[in-house]
Amino acid sequence: VFFASNRSGDWEIWSVPPAGGPATRLLEREANQFPASVAPDGTILFVERAKGNAAGLYTLSPGGEVRPFLVSPFSTTGAQFSPDGRAVAYISDETGRDEVYVLPFGGKSDAAPVSTEGGNAPRWSPDGSEIVYRRGDAFLAATVRAAGDALAVGDSRRLFETRAASGRSTLQAGYSVSPDGRRFLVLLLDPRAIPTQINVVQNWFE
Repeated sequence: VFFASNRSGDWEIWSVPPAGGPATRLLEREANQFPASVAPDGTILFVERAKGNAAGLYTLSPGGEVRPFLVSPFSTTGAQFSPDGRAVAYISDETGRDEVYVLPFGGKSDAAPVSTEGGNAPRWSPDGSEIVYRRGDAFLAATVRAAGDALAVGDSRRLFETRAASGRSTLQAGYSVSPDGRRFLVLLLDPRAIPTQINVVQNWFE
């Protein structure tokens, strides 16, 4: 199990056996690192946030080598390897709002937009043929297929709507797709947390 911990100061990547045991620090590096996804070969895709800079995506190989994957003036988060490890879905705010994109891993082709009207929290279907994502209360899915060295993305279709929680940070989706692709495990928003009124306080300094 890979996780982030700030037990040594900055947030860094650690691992622990699924059955429990002592934690092992996998990476000691400046800034804060948060593991996002793991490829079949053990490569870890992680988000790095440096103070005053946008978040970027890096990879950590099983041998301990760090390489930049997607670093730009824009913030890139929420990255997820496809089940075969050949593509990465991620979130970028390069248009001024969060949108979902997909990019071949290790290739030289450009990223393809998955959402065009806002989107976040991407997750792959178990067979890698679709990317599921969220837009507000709506859960949507778009097909993805290889087109030479690039990826072709189909139009998004709405799956369902529910008042789901967003997770405890922007790095967490708040939901998961079952291995058979037929069910969703969703963190629902407690009705008591849904605002029912707005209070305006005047002269609040006094």
